[in-house]
Amino acid sequence: MATGDGLGRVFNVIYAASGVEIPLTNYSAVTFVSFVDAGTHTLAFEEHDSTDVNSVQDLDVAAAGVRGYIGPGVGGAWTELASGDIVANDIDGATATNDCYAVTIRGDQLSDGYDSVECTGSAGAVVAILHDLRVQRKPGNLKSSLVA
Repeated sequence: MATGDGLGRVFNVIYAASGVEIPLTNYSAVTFVSFVDAGTHTLAFEEHDSTDVNSVQDLDVAAAGVRGYIGPGVGGAWTELASGDIVANDIDGATATNDCYAVTIRGDQLSDGYDSVECTGSAGAVVAILHDLRVQRKPGNLKSSLVA
């Protein structure tokens, strides 16, 4: 593997990630980056058990200590979301200027018995950047990021 390749060494990515269950069995964390071109949007989070023993449930991002950031989609300064913007399983702090979110969920923030996370945006695009790979591979040899 070339040392400069990020894909497979540092991260994996799912471009159309809204509403997609993402297992964290091969990664320590996932960062969801969302953007909406006009207006505001909300992100909702659920946690899943890839073995289907436990039922799907809302991921209480506030109680789990999840932090999120907002910033302009065209680049600029990131601002940490206020605690009032992170309520239960929703994150809602976007403005017309700060229309992009970056929210990281670590595997250790999931409830016991859960190993997957889903982020659904009320509008716009949601991209998942899976990082802290447990096994590094050449991009062509990466295991599907949707399989536990």
